[in-house]
Amino acid sequence: MVEKWITIKSQGEKEAREKAVEKLTSSLGTRVKPEELIIRKAETKLLDRMQGLKVFKVGIREEPPGDIELNLDGYFRILFSSDGVFLKLFPAQGKGKRVNLQEIKEEAEKLELQDVDWDKLDEDLHGLIEENKEGQLFMAARKPELDRDAEIEITFSKNGLKAQLDYFPPLGGEKLSREELEDKLEEYGVVFGVEEEKIEEIINSRVPLSGIVIAQGSPPIPGKDGSLEYHFANKNGGSKGKLREDGSVDFFNLDLIQNVKKGEPLVTVKPPIPGKPGKKVTGEEIPPSEPKEAKLPAGKNVEPDEEGKTLLAGIDGQAVQDSKGKVSVHQVHHVHGDVDLSTGNINFLGTVIVEGNVTEGFMVEAKGDIEINGNVSAATLKSGGNVKIRKGYLGKNKNRIECKGNLEVKFIENGKVKAGGNVFVGDAILHSDITASGKIMVKGKGLIAGGQLQAGQEVEANVLGSSLATRTEISVGVAPEIRETLEEKLKNLDELSDNLNKVEKAIRLLEKQKEKGLLGEDRKGQLKKLVETWGQLKNQVKKREEEIQELQETIDSSEDGEIKVHKNLFPGVSIRIAGAQHKVKDRRSRTRLVCSSKEIAYTTF
Repeated sequence: MVEKWITIKSQGEKEAREKAVEKLTSSLGTRVKPEELIIRKAETKLLDRMQGLKVFKVGIREEPPGDIELNLDGYFRILFSSDGVFLKLFPAQGKGKRVNLQEIKEEAEKLELQDVDWDKLDEDLHGLIEENKEGQLFMAARKPELDRDAEIEITFSKNGLKAQLDYFPPLGGEKLSREELEDKLEEYGVVFGVEEEKIEEIINSRVPLSGIVIAQGSPPIPGKDGSLEYHFANKNGGSKGKLREDGSVDFFNLDLIQNVKKGEPLVTVKPPIPGKPGKKVTGEEIPPSEPKEAKLPAGKNVEPDEEGKTLLAGIDGQAVQDSKGKVSVHQVHHVHGDVDLSTGNINFLGTVIVEGNVTEGFMVEAKGDIEINGNVSAATLKSGGNVKIRKGYLGKNKNRIECKGNLEVKFIENGKVKAGGNVFVGDAILHSDITASGKIMVKGKGLIAGGQLQAGQEVEANVLGSSLATRTEISVGVAPEIRETLEEKLKNLDELSDNLNKVEKAIRLLEKQKEKGLLGEDRKGQLKKLVETWGQLKNQVKKREEEIQELQETIDSSEDGEIKVHKNLFPGVSIRIAGAQHKVKDRRSRTRLVCSSKEIAYTTF
């Protein structure tokens, strides 16, 4: 059972035992014998290891064991007093190693002792060792002129953030007290970051110490340079598809084009964040380095705002960033290949130029023009300007081409087209649905066969129809929008009339129940609401009939529009010019068809 534990720092177990005997004897007021102690090694910190020290936990038994044989090495200490320099011997226990004269000589040399009578000391020491007795032996007379007090030297790192201490313990002279060491530090100018816990370890050290970091300054915290906040995502590297909410992958709408409108913010400069000053161990402040301002990466078609802090788009287009970091807005988006899985659908505020084809299922939408250098296959094109396809449009009766301007294409097969301007075709239109507010003109082979064509002004071709009487319908003289509006209103009129009939039937049924006195209060309210609905529907039907009549009169009164066939007009072609309709019965050539007196007339040119 252990009564008391203490912590001892020493160079070895022997010295730890010696220190523990003295400390416990003093604190307990009774003589403690070495054999009563239990010594255990404890964790040693880095600073202690640097000083060559080890840490021991030493405990004293409540009752020393009577039957335990201790084997302890002998040890000694050299003591300085006014009467001289003495050797204090602590003999070995059991089979422990005995003190030898060479060890004493080495220690005396370190302490720079002079005039030691080594022969006499050896003789006296031998007697104590043989008798296994503790004792104190005279070594030499005290020479105060040789005494040296404890000393310290302090050096500083170049940046002033670290103070390092070299300590030289006293040789017969005075030790340094804590207060004296602190005064020394102040003399050297060390006033900040002193590591207080190291002071006690230094002044109690019996060996020289070198390079002990006694004070650590505070380095400045650098600021952050100004930065740029981008309001668009630069996606030049392609995409493998977008994940939908249901877990599937959309390979068409990849959003690779960053559309921006004029005046839209592209990049904003964020101000730098200042750093915090540091402090040297001497207390001197260390200013942080000045952070750098960020600059707007202005390229083409961009402009700064009034404060010069935000880069704005100068035009509608695509925001891009080049390899040098410059941000520009492009009016034209180039696709250097096909529109396919690598590009996804194209949606751009300016003009789109595709060097290759537009493959099936994909879409190109542009606020400006669209130019395709290859084919368009079962894809969708939507343009706020003109569309030009250098090769053909294979529609496969899927999707459509829409433009507010003109369409130019080599051929159209099984396609759907709606143009706000003219449609110019290089060779043929086959089995397609074409609508143009202006003209539809087919040059080259000049063949139109199958499908429905509507032009606000004119249809011109070399061959119209076929020898097989392929169903072909041509309509000119009325803006397609008017005919579309008429068809929508006729469809809506049918729906209104159907609803009106249903309401009238419900009213008649409730009126009969009312005459028989079988109509409850809830049904009376229902009857009232039905009557109100009937009145509203009646007004809507009347209004729609008036609108339809007005549109029909506009169509019937028009005699604009013509159809020109340079070579062959085949039987079976259905013609509608303004309000007049006609089906071709005879084959004709070099024929011009117009509307005259609400009849379709043939002329030759």
